[in-house]
Amino acid sequence: MSQAGSINGSGGGGGGPITALLSEGTGSTNATPNAGVIRIFGSDATPNDTDVNNDAGLVLYSGAGGTGSTDLVQAVLTNRSIGEVTTTDGTETQILSFILDATASTYFFRADFVAYNTTDNAGAVFTATYGASTDGATSTELGIEVASTFVPMSMAGTSIDIQVAGANAVSFTVTGLAAKTINWKVLMTYITTIAG
Repeated sequence: MSQAGSINGSGGGGGGPITALLSEGTGSTNATPNAGVIRIFGSDATPNDTDVNNDAGLVLYSGAGGTGSTDLVQAVLTNRSIGEVTTTDGTETQILSFILDATASTYFFRADFVAYNTTDNAGAVFTATYGASTDGATSTELGIEVASTFVPMSMAGTSIDIQVAGANAVSFTVTGLAAKTINWKVLMTYITTIAG
């Protein structure tokens, strides 16, 4: 999901014109106004984008070198990913997959899941934390804690899980109910540190 807007630097509030914006991120240069306007575009980083893996949670790309347009600044939310899926039965279904770095590292994930049962007009929410490490090729589970579960009786039997998957990945899954259409969404955030 993205939001776009603009800053008009030509007046109001005694500010005067905007002449440059601090740049960060690979290839960024200062943004320059076009007719007194610098456009700002917001977005989520793609998972596993090593250029935007940072603890601050935000990277700015600006100018022709960063966004391809001299009057555009892109603000990218980092260290997060969103997944969506719809279930119609009680089968465990992947909602999100995250590939761990090819460098030895440790990850801490927080995942907030929401579910809406369109068949019965009921909802549920779950929060889980998860730890995993990798030697760069193989992932190892450190543990999971499902910290919050708010599930009404009509959603009893729904569940979430996080586990290592494949050679070097973490899988986020949901389990719905038989003959019930349930829309799921997860917001996952993470921090990581690497060896060396």
